[in-house]
Amino acid sequence: MNAEQERRHNARRRALLALFYYGPLILWALLIGTLSTGAGSRENSLGILVRTLQQVAPDLISSFSAENLGQLDYALRKFAHFTQYLILTLLAVRALQFGRSRLRWQSVAAGLAGSVLYAALDEANQMLHPSRSPSIHDVLLDAAGSATAALLTALWAGVKAVERRLQEREEAP
Repeated sequence: MNAEQERRHNARRRALLALFYYGPLILWALLIGTLSTGAGSRENSLGILVRTLQQVAPDLISSFSAENLGQLDYALRKFAHFTQYLILTLLAVRALQFGRSRLRWQSVAAGLAGSVLYAALDEANQMLHPSRSPSIHDVLLDAAGSATAALLTALWAGVKAVERRLQEREEAP
């Protein structure tokens, strides 16, 4: 392989690695952004909930009042906020790590900060959609999901560090 072919091969490899690490993060952020439009409105989520319950538990849904369904929809929407940003932060840390085996704390801090900033911008974007209403409480819930992801990542890294030390001691003469 000549120098030019090697350069192209390395550039292609770097591009594929970038897609592998950043692709899921970008797709997830796009999904969150899409759900911040009318597609993620209360009316749409309630409709999805009702149709799902009609398919999965038709006897159960008949026992729900409209108020019960509204409360369940509200709880699921808030759980979705927390979960979406937990996943976003995990994907951000993964992307920022870019294959490094040992956790860089800068990756965790940047993933957390980026996710919380995205949450604030995402809520601000909802002002542009009549069927949506921005809420600082949702940003705080998103931030809680992001902080949980950062904490879980730190715990995982700590467990892996202990595991590596124990393996090194076993392998030592």
